Amino acid sequence: IAPATDELIVHVRAGDKGDVTDRYLEAVVRAVEISGARTVTVLAAAHWGTAEEMTSVSMNVGRICNLVIGATRGTASEIESCNHRRGSGADEDMSYMRRASYLLVHKGGFSALAGLISKGVVFYIDILHHFHRQDVRDLAAGRLVHLQIVGDASLARALRALASDPELDSVAADIDNGSEST
Repeated sequence: IAPATDELIVHVRAGDKGDVTDRYLEAVVRAVEISGARTVTVLAAAHWGTAEEMTSVSMNVGRICNLVIGATRGTASEIESCNHRRGSGADEDMSYMRRASYLLVHKGGFSALAGLISKGVVFYIDILHHFHRQDVRDLAAGRLVHLQIVGDASLARALRALASDPELDSVAADIDNGSEST
């Protein structure tokens, strides 16, 4: 299964060190606006399967989906759906990210590698230290877009409020190996 052409894939290093910061939440909204995506798919997995990781993944995916749906509601860039995709393994996840038309990478080597081999537009922010070197960015097969995130305190508060809005908690659908689960 390949991502749709109007789909933004948001990779999150979840579980061990994958806290989603206010700056990353802002990057998600900016990537949606720039890409014109109608669907957001969050790719995050608890690779060790611990209860702590599972909680972290669920919380981070919920925050991202609540945010993009709430922030884009009633605007020209309104998102039709936000989903959590759990692949069956790292290879499948990497393949899915490689085929994305739009990919927002997070932090860590797995995300950096996906950004380098992606065929589409790859958004990144400064937390991905692997892309600080020009010679590494030159390896990218797709087009890299460095999102400059200002870190505006009032915007961060608004994003946090949207990301934790309990009225939006049911918007994220889980996708397991490409098919929706109930």
